[in-house]
Amino acid sequence: MYSIAICEDNSIQLDSLNNILKKFSIDENIKINIDMFSTGEDLLEHGFNSYDIIILDIKMGNLTGIEVAKIIREVNKSIKIIFLTALESHWSDGYTVNAFRYILKPLNADSFYNEIKELINELNKSKIFIPIDSNGTIKKISISDILYLEILDRKVLIHTNSDIYTSTNKLKYWNDMLSPLGFSNPHNSFLVNLNYVKELNKNNVVLCNGDTIYASQRKFKSFKKDFMNFLSRL
Repeated sequence: MYSIAICEDNSIQLDSLNNILKKFSIDENIKINIDMFSTGEDLLEHGFNSYDIIILDIKMGNLTGIEVAKIIREVNKSIKIIFLTALESHWSDGYTVNAFRYILKPLNADSFYNEIKELINELNKSKIFIPIDSNGTIKKISISDILYLEILDRKVLIHTNSDIYTSTNKLKYWNDMLSPLGFSNPHNSFLVNLNYVKELNKNNVVLCNGDTIYASQRKFKSFKKDFMNFLSRL
């Protein structure tokens, strides 16, 4: 089962989103729990950590959707956030909170349905866990929680949203495992989760958490291609 919160101050829009999600649940045979809120304050007061997906209208009352998302991100990095907006100019704000998607108003039912389907597929992938042998201790982490891996002092460091692990396996081992799942090499010493890339230029890869990774001239072209292919699937 997936748990989804909708935060929208327009009651007609709120009902429309709810109905599309219910149809999706029936059509795809996927159990979904839906909670609806008309203000960001109501959502925050209710609590948000139990949700897999939160759909936020950007323009709402006292707290905007961006402000609500920033509060959520202070304590939870993994909830998938979708913004609803009538203006494309708001899109750049979403990078600061690692938004999964923007959906333009007026709402297109078919487009929204497909966006939710894509997101559920992404969540299914995030449920893939891998074992890490870190200094003799076996730990289980979610692939979706990995930001990037790097070689440092002949060791592989695995950077996640919450911690850094040291792996006894070579980077090639991780490259073979993770490349089919949305990871790519901007440099021979790095393997990056493309879902966390905020900005890419000829010298650097900037991640959503602010970390900057060097992109080598030899690897830049293939990394850029992987990144563009990744974006085209979103």
